[in-house]
Amino acid sequence: MSAGDCWSGRASSCFPVRAFPRHCEGAGHWVVVHRKTLEQKYRNAQAQNKRKKKHILTNNTLDGAFLMRLHCVDEPSELCSVDVSEQRLNSVKQEDFAGFDNVAYIKASDNALTLGSFSRFCFLRELDLSLNGCCNMIFSAADFPHLEVLDLSCNSLSPDDVVSLGQFPRLKVLLLSRNGLSCFLPDHDLQTREEDALFQPLEVLMLDENKMTSNVFHGLTRLRRLRHLNLEGNCISEIPHLPFGSFPLRTLDQQHGGKQEDLAQSKPSQDHVREISEENLRAYCGETHVPLPRLQWLNLANNKIAEEEALFAAASFPMLREIVLHSNPLTTQRSKLQARVLFLD
Repeated sequence: MSAGDCWSGRASSCFPVRAFPRHCEGAGHWVVVHRKTLEQKYRNAQAQNKRKKKHILTNNTLDGAFLMRLHCVDEPSELCSVDVSEQRLNSVKQEDFAGFDNVAYIKASDNALTLGSFSRFCFLRELDLSLNGCCNMIFSAADFPHLEVLDLSCNSLSPDDVVSLGQFPRLKVLLLSRNGLSCFLPDHDLQTREEDALFQPLEVLMLDENKMTSNVFHGLTRLRRLRHLNLEGNCISEIPHLPFGSFPLRTLDQQHGGKQEDLAQSKPSQDHVREISEENLRAYCGETHVPLPRLQWLNLANNKIAEEEALFAAASFPMLREIVLHSNPLTTQRSKLQARVLFLD
C-alpha cells in the first residue's frame, strides 16, 4: 500500500480526509484541497494571534490527564487519535505519555510545541505540527520508528532542520509548505553513507510557498521513491539537467534469466531511458541512478519559468506523467500554451 493510499484510506475524526492520488489520477484535485486547508489554517492562526495579544499567555501544559479529559476516555490505552489543535499548549509532561501506547495519529497544529514533545508516543504514524513556530529542532529519529506522515507547514525550519528530518526510517509524506526555505538539502554533494540514506522512503513532498530556486532539484535527486512533488509558489526558473549516476554492468534481460550481456561502463543517455519497455521500467529505475526515477506528478505553478526550453530536462524523469505550470510567465505570456503538460505513453 502506498503512502497516499494509507493516508486517504484511514477514517479518523481528528483528521480531514485527504485525497492523495493513486498514481496520477486526480492529482490536481488533492493539491487544491491541500492548498485550501493550508490557507484556512493560516487565516485562523492570524486571527488567533491578534486575540492572544490582548492577554498574557499562561503556561499551558499537555499531560495525560488533559488528553483523557479532552477525548472523554477512562484509560490511556483507549485513545488512538489525538486532536489538541489550537489549545495554546507550550510545554508537555512527557512522563505522562507512557501508557498511551495505542496513539497513532496526533493533530497538534497552532500551538507552541516541538517535535521532540511527542517522542514518548512510540507507535505514532501521523503527526500534524503545522503553525507551531518550530525552529532549531532537537529530537531523535529513533523515537519515531513508525512515523509515516509529518506536517510541519507554516513553521520556521532551517536547512539543518530539514536534514535531521531525513533520518526517520519510515517517513513517506512530508509537508514543509511556508517555511521560508531556500533549499531542501545542501547543494554540496553528500559523501557519507549516512547522508546518502536521507529520506529514502519518501514518496510525497510538499515544498510550496517557500524560497526555492532551480538548484532545489540537485538536492532532490537522491529521493529514489519520490512520486509527488509540489514546488508551487517558489522562485524556480528551470528544471536543470541533472547528471545520471553509475550504470549497472548487467542488462535487464540478464537479471531476469535472459541472454547474458554486459553493458559498457558508461552513463546512460536519455534516449536509452526512453527505449526501455514499460514492463521493465520500474526494475530499470531501481538498478540505475536515473534522477527522480519514480516521480509521476510535479507542480511548478506560480514560479518564474519563461521558456519552453527550461522544461526539457523533465524528459530525464522516466515515470513523469504530469507537470502543472499555470501562473508562470511561460503560460501567462503565451495564451495558446496549455498550463498543464501531460507526459503519456
